[in-house]
Amino acid sequence: MGTVIYYPVCNYCTDCNFIIMTYPDLPFFISSNVCDSEIILTEAESFHAAKVLRLHSGDKINVTDGKANYALAEITNIDARKCVAVPLALHISVAKHNYNLHLAISPLRNMDRLEWMIEKAVEMGIDSISLVACSRTVKKNVNITRLQNIIISACKQSQKVSFPKINSLVSYNSFIESLTGKSKLIAHCISDVPRQSYRSYIDKHDDVTILIGPEGDFSLNEIEKATSAGFESVHFGGSRLRTETAGLLSCSMLYARYEV
Repeated sequence: MGTVIYYPVCNYCTDCNFIIMTYPDLPFFISSNVCDSEIILTEAESFHAAKVLRLHSGDKINVTDGKANYALAEITNIDARKCVAVPLALHISVAKHNYNLHLAISPLRNMDRLEWMIEKAVEMGIDSISLVACSRTVKKNVNITRLQNIIISACKQSQKVSFPKINSLVSYNSFIESLTGKSKLIAHCISDVPRQSYRSYIDKHDDVTILIGPEGDFSLNEIEKATSAGFESVHFGGSRLRTETAGLLSCSMLYARYEV
């Protein structure tokens, strides 16, 4: 049997000031003690490694704590309840991508659609997600734990070493009043309100908070409240997009600009 060659994907590490390597051909796991001399996977991760992937001592794996710390590691001991590995290469505070995107979005009546959007947004590198209850929002309760698990699964699939944060559902007024910073956008379909294109905005800015409304869009009162709080109105072109489509497009355009 020939030698297996692992092909790395390069990321820039500001802590070490050089290019680090992650290996998409190797399994990706999570551990809170990735920076220790001995890495111990959780029981769930250990079960997946031993029983699903059928890994053995000597196999190499990617490990992250989801807080920008990453290690290429080698398994030294493994069973269904405990997998132990030693780091072969450790990188602390790995640099994230060159933009920052905070997506604030209304929950949908059909949560499957929102969950799908969140999964894809995570794969493309979203930084944080806020759930906002608007006047036309139908869904008033959200299972944050389920969404967090979807985020973790998507991060493992796409080999992200920094996990995005998801914030609990808050009222529209609370979100508007609590948000700080200058790069604040609200996307809506009311043509009577002056709007600029989202593309023209992100061509000049790389730190963005964008607010996407529910089915039925924002009310005029909500738009006026947002603009009074410093939000700028944007559009995504001539088509009327579903909420989850607009959310995903806001992510994909930034991803395409910086990553593709």
